[in-house]
Amino acid sequence: MSKPDTPHRFRDREVTSWDFVLGADEVLVHCPRCDARAKVISRPGDPPARLHDRRRLVCFACGHAADETREAAKTRCGPAGVGTVRDPFFGCRLWLQADCRGEVLWAYNLRHLAYLRSYVEAGLREKFVPDPANGSYRRMTMTAKLPAWLKSAKNRSEVLRVIDRLGESGGAR
Repeated sequence: MSKPDTPHRFRDREVTSWDFVLGADEVLVHCPRCDARAKVISRPGDPPARLHDRRRLVCFACGHAADETREAAKTRCGPAGVGTVRDPFFGCRLWLQADCRGEVLWAYNLRHLAYLRSYVEAGLREKFVPDPANGSYRRMTMTAKLPAWLKSAKNRSEVLRVIDRLGESGGAR
């Protein structure tokens, strides 16, 4: 006797969007010089990046490279507002962004996009509940802040289609 299909389950972890740009992660952007896919990475030789460490922009298409200034590293902020979403380090347009239901669906990198996909495709979504006894301190995770149109089950197939299309473009060099 075969088991009935069980709905995909998503268990929210203690993750914010910043967790996808810190450490060894790269941010995929449009090169400010040639508009090809470029990467914002930790500066070579530096330890894994923390929030206020400086980054380097590298484009493999035209060879453009730039280091973030120390002043910019002190005053950076994440994407906000409507329309084109930009990276928080150089202000370049994110590579992984597309129109979806009249809104902008975006991700910093392929790992961020995969996390979003896992959330959207889930039929069962378990919320993160902070537990001070276990060292949990965040009140709002990234998924708690996602817009209603992205969370809605009626938009699931279209949102997943856009995520898949972005994933294909993110692997291209």
